[in-house]
Amino acid sequence: MHLSTEVISLAETVVVQVTQRVDYEIEIESLEKRGTIRVSSSPRRLKPIPRNGLLCIRDRLSLANISPSERHPIILPYKGHLTDMVIQYYQEHSDHMGVMHVLCLMREKFWVVKGNAAVWRVLSRCISCRRGHRKVIEQLMADLPPDRGESGKPPFYRTGVDLFGPFYVKQGRTEMKHWGVKFTFLNMRAIHLEVASNLTSDSFISAFRRLLARRG
Repeated sequence: MHLSTEVISLAETVVVQVTQRVDYEIEIESLEKRGTIRVSSSPRRLKPIPRNGLLCIRDRLSLANISPSERHPIILPYKGHLTDMVIQYYQEHSDHMGVMHVLCLMREKFWVVKGNAAVWRVLSRCISCRRGHRKVIEQLMADLPPDRGESGKPPFYRTGVDLFGPFYVKQGRTEMKHWGVKFTFLNMRAIHLEVASNLTSDSFISAFRRLLARRG
């Protein structure tokens, strides 16, 4: 049997109505009779309104040029088989992109009470999500060498060195390569920068001598 779009849409509406009648029966009856719901009700902060036989939220986007389902998303309970199926659908539709992306896609049509926690609950059972969003393993750092823990020494008494670059500097009509030489004091945040015109030993020794002339 071929299922048309109208039949699928009607079936979806009926399933949502049944779910809302089970979880929000008192709220729906209160809205139908008095137009308000009790203060302690979980969907009260969403300012629910009846729309096409469904309980929807009343948002500030009522005048926006968007689809009716985006203006008034359908309210779904925090827990339930239908809620889990909806979250799983958008999770697979988003290629397991994470909680916030699934929640953003889902709210174009459905608004789950405590949606962040509900999506976390469902995604935590997905093996693909757990593999893709697991905590990155951090390398255990080795102990610092004794020179890094010395105190009472003048700056650059114990020094590390590294080169970075190259940087292109114009000299006349040609471009020359220059490198930066970074001298780092090992037991406090102090650095000294020099410039090396090339990567030869003479160029580095010249930069090192300039460090000694300046820092002692």
